[in-house]
Amino acid sequence: MNNRLLVLALGTFAIGTGSFVFVGLLEGGAEDLSVSVATAGHLVTVFALSLNASAIYLGQGAGAFLGTRSKGPGVAPEG
Repeated sequence: MNNRLLVLALGTFAIGTGSFVFVGLLEGGAEDLSVSVATAGHLVTVFALSLNASAIYLGQGAGAFLGTRSKGPGVAPEG
């Protein structure tokens, strides 16, 4: 297996798991922030959506930093 793919998979797993961990602590976090549980849940949703939207550009930026080129979102670089 390609080492880059393994690192990408582990990073994605770690970030995704972080969202689930916070959902388990949602009631306590809502109480600490003095907001309703629904509002705290919306904050988790906004975080997940912004992470999803920025992943494409962060991936392209990392590729440019490492010297690989991408043909655009969803197109794997050659070689």
